[in-house]
Amino acid sequence: MTDYSYQIGGTLKLDDPCYVKRQADSQLYKSLLAGKFCYVLNSRQMGKSSLRIRTTEKLKKEGVACADIDLQEIGANVTQAEWYGSIIDTLINRFRLEEKFDLETWWDANSPMSPVWLLSKFIGEVLLECIRQPLVIFIDEIDYVLSLSFSVDDFFGLIRYFYNKRADNAAYDRLAFALFGVATPGDLIKDTGRTPFNIGTAIELNGFEFEEALILAEGFKGKIENPEQVLKEILFWTGGQPFLTQKLCKLCLVELESKNYINVSKLVESKIIDNWEAQDEPMHLRTIRDRLLRNEKTAGRILGIYQQILTNFNSSFKNVTADSSDEQKKLRLSGLVVKKNGSLLVYNPIYAAVFNQDWINKKLDKLRPYSEAIKAWLDANYDSSWLLRGKALEEALAWKTGKSLSVDDDQFLTASQELEKREVERDLAAQKQANQILAEAKLRADEEIRAAKEQLAKLDRETKAKITKAKQQLEEARDEQAKAQQMADRARSELAKAEQTRKTALLATRLEQAGANALRQFEFRQIEALVLAMEAALELKKLVKNHLSLPEYPAISPVCSLLIILANLHEHNQLEGHQGIVTSVSYSPDGKTIASGSEDGKILLWRKNGTLLTTLSGHTGEVNSVVFSPDGKIIASGSLDHTVRLWKRDGSWLTTLMGHGGKVNSVVFSPDGKIIASGSEDGTVKLWELDGTLITTFTEHRWGISSLGFSPKGEILASGGWEGTVTLWKLDGSLRATLIGHHREISSVAFSPTGEAIASGSFDNTVKLWKLDGTLINTFTGHSGEVTCVVFSPDGQNIASGSFDSTVKLWQLDGTLINTFTGHSGWVTSLAYSPNGKIIASASEDKTIKLWKCNSTMITTLKGHSSWVESVAYSPDGKMIASGSIDSNIKLWQPNGKVIAILKGYNALVSSVVFSPDGKIIASGSDDGHVLLWNTNGNLKKTLVGHLSWVSSVSFSADGKIIASGSEDGTILLWQQDGTLITTLKGHQGSIRSLAFTPQSCFKSTLVSGSEDGTVKLWQSDGTLITTLTGHRGGVNSVVFSPNGNVIASGSYDRTVKLWKKNDGSLITTLTGHGGIVTSVAFSPDGQMIASGSVDRTVKLWKPDGTEITTLTGHSDRVTCVAFSPSGEAIASSSWDGTVILWSLNLDDLLEKGSVALKDYFMTRHSLVVG
Repeated sequence: MTDYSYQIGGTLKLDDPCYVKRQADSQLYKSLLAGKFCYVLNSRQMGKSSLRIRTTEKLKKEGVACADIDLQEIGANVTQAEWYGSIIDTLINRFRLEEKFDLETWWDANSPMSPVWLLSKFIGEVLLECIRQPLVIFIDEIDYVLSLSFSVDDFFGLIRYFYNKRADNAAYDRLAFALFGVATPGDLIKDTGRTPFNIGTAIELNGFEFEEALILAEGFKGKIENPEQVLKEILFWTGGQPFLTQKLCKLCLVELESKNYINVSKLVESKIIDNWEAQDEPMHLRTIRDRLLRNEKTAGRILGIYQQILTNFNSSFKNVTADSSDEQKKLRLSGLVVKKNGSLLVYNPIYAAVFNQDWINKKLDKLRPYSEAIKAWLDANYDSSWLLRGKALEEALAWKTGKSLSVDDDQFLTASQELEKREVERDLAAQKQANQILAEAKLRADEEIRAAKEQLAKLDRETKAKITKAKQQLEEARDEQAKAQQMADRARSELAKAEQTRKTALLATRLEQAGANALRQFEFRQIEALVLAMEAALELKKLVKNHLSLPEYPAISPVCSLLIILANLHEHNQLEGHQGIVTSVSYSPDGKTIASGSEDGKILLWRKNGTLLTTLSGHTGEVNSVVFSPDGKIIASGSLDHTVRLWKRDGSWLTTLMGHGGKVNSVVFSPDGKIIASGSEDGTVKLWELDGTLITTFTEHRWGISSLGFSPKGEILASGGWEGTVTLWKLDGSLRATLIGHHREISSVAFSPTGEAIASGSFDNTVKLWKLDGTLINTFTGHSGEVTCVVFSPDGQNIASGSFDSTVKLWQLDGTLINTFTGHSGWVTSLAYSPNGKIIASASEDKTIKLWKCNSTMITTLKGHSSWVESVAYSPDGKMIASGSIDSNIKLWQPNGKVIAILKGYNALVSSVVFSPDGKIIASGSDDGHVLLWNTNGNLKKTLVGHLSWVSSVSFSADGKIIASGSEDGTILLWQQDGTLITTLKGHQGSIRSLAFTPQSCFKSTLVSGSEDGTVKLWQSDGTLITTLTGHRGGVNSVVFSPNGNVIASGSYDRTVKLWKKNDGSLITTLTGHGGIVTSVAFSPDGQMIASGSVDRTVKLWKPDGTEITTLTGHSDRVTCVAFSPSGEAIASSSWDGTVILWSLNLDDLLEKGSVALKDYFMTRHSLVVG
């Protein structure tokens, strides 16, 4: 049968050969013919509409008058009177009573009555009188009543009234109702006591059985030898679910056009399960997903039940027994599970593969505020160290209120409460023990006083000589009492100290965990991670009373996590308000307003700080595209309802452009704002005037249009289509060029600001950059999912792309990846740059808009060099920073990032910079073998000439009188400040990489040198070699003395830092952890920390015992130099990325920066008080 076809979605035609008759066909037909009230309440895409159409036709042939009412057509934004009036009007239309009955006159005459009474009167006195044959009223989309703003219990009460009226009025025997929808009876009726849903017959609409579905095998006959076996395999995978069965049949039929065999399993994997969200057209699996997750209060419990069912589906565990709970009803209505033999089972293997354990865990993690903790608890086999305590437990219990959670969640929270209860009981027991010690001490004291008094009474009866002795004994007893009291006081004090120490230790442990947890979350929840780090840092601040250095803090990770997060923070804000997938986002030309469109049919306008301005309602389907006019006064939107709407910026509606035959996917304004272009699923592009006049229609595309873009001058329109090509049009409709190169659908097109290039994004996971003549400039690869959107930065230097992999990527035009922004929990649907190019807005399937800063600005970064920065140094007073670069410049900066001066004019590459101890002179080494001495005002004071090659390191002695310089020529030269050469030090077998003098605290000045030959050498100031330290397995790049001069740190090509004793040269310890060559080491001023920089692009902080404190990430290329500020509260690091980063270690400063970063985020949320 060559003309046989299968239909995916929608209602089947009456003569469609692929319609499958089920038991419900016969049951519904016979019940309605017998005058019974019926209802078919089931999940979506089970064939309810096709069943209704077929039953209607069969009833009509038996002389039954039929009418259908689609409640979705009436809508939800109506009054009670409008709703009932629309039902009556529909019945008049369906039963062709327009000429017999004037609704408007009749309604006005009876308007004082209630709307439900008017419907009752119409059916009883008009409909049953005008039509004398049996009547059946089909009401479809009955669940739409849940969206109404008023109760419809009276409506269901009226249907019950019609049923009961049969007892005293035979005319009502001719009237029957059939309700169709996705709901439970309990959902539909609120007041079950007054109007119980206990009338009518429930029609069970089950999936296809093999014998019923044999008609579907007809499509395979003549194409394959075993069509019925293929059908059995299809039904195995779909479980007989009608929509999936038709879809899989059609996929098999398409596959058989080019082959004479079929592998159903592989076809299911490749065409349905893999990348299912992208391939789910028409929507089916996403509909199930949205129904599971749409109510946050019950989603956790529903997912928990489903997780248990899925576990049983994949194992031999006992099945989950079906019950009448609301959660089980909602789970069954989603279509995901089915009731069989009193148990709930996953409907089919496709659902089990799509909505698998990984999917469940990700969604549960997104719902829970304590997802990291419960995951670790479960993975660690219920290890109590991961249970919640204190404030974290209080917040979790507050979040739980009003929600129905999974079994794991309930067990986790219960175990957390029980643990906290045990800890409180333990604290009370300790207090009780202390009180017991005090009581025993007092009892002993009282006993001794009593004995002394008895002795005194006895001595009173004896001689006066003995009285003195008795008094003495009394005094001794009192002394004993005082001593006992002192012992009790000490015991009480020690107990209090021990208790405080215990509490501090517990709090410190919790804060360490909180800081580490914040850093773990930062990878996928930047703002939430910053909030966690801020909360932990604020608690830490309460513990840090005195001026302590970082290693002395009771907990370090909150400070380090906050610093790292601020250094790498790009997420600026989150806009939440849509009830469906956010499909489009756009900035106004002045940058003050953001517009977003959504699957919920709404357009929301936001201030740039994230607060909601207004809501635009009017579309009857999802909004696919929103855009501002060039003057910012008009907003255009395209929708699933086939229309384009124009709005004023205040939210008022202007006009509607109608003409497309499919959903509108893209709308754009011409640069002069006079023309609107719209692209549609119907394969056409239309140009409109602002008053709605259609100018012309382009019809070159064979499939749907996904994206449009005008050139900056407005003379060219680019369109992207589902067939995988980009088409360039002149505005008269003539074709200018076709860009061919993508392998799948085009999702997005964008012109560069100059109009010289076009970027296109595709479902083949790539972004391509083209010239206007169709020449391919570049292909950007890196996304692991389909690319959904591309946009140029306002300056045209960068391209941003969004993808099904849930990321936003920022690219240079040569294809270099600049950054990847992660944080969305669903695919990215749309991107927009702010007019100043500093912010990117991203819309997502996760129902949010995120605002990203293109450059992280919370940590001070010194930018200005045009090439690698090789060296950085603080002035002794900390008010100035010097940086030396391969661009031949030395820049002097204030700590706030402002440039003070640029030392230039000497055409040589700068490799090293250092301040003199008094801060008045800067010495620099360069590639021409010279050492330059500068004043801090930028004037060159002296040039020291003597080396034969690149000077890699310079250092001042503690008194500033001697300058040491090390060179690639393998020598060290010692100079006076006036340029006089003192002596030459020789002994290394390779180039000199680093030099350092002992600090001022040392009695005798010593010089240490590190060389490419892998050794560290110590020298007297007169040039005499003291000793050589060996142990590194590669060249030594950096050496430095500790502040007290007793320890030497050295960093090497072997990726390690070694600490040595100065007095005997013995190795103290080796610090390992870097993933690349160690380029620089530095001690903090108090000697409590060591910083190291590496080719691995990181800066690491260490304790002197070798314990790693943290790793600072932020540079995009190798770190060349690290330096502590004189106060020890900041670290400067220079890099080949051309920048110097100033890492603040000051807790108050970091908290202030964090508050600034969260200002807009907290504008519509809770506040975080610093201080």
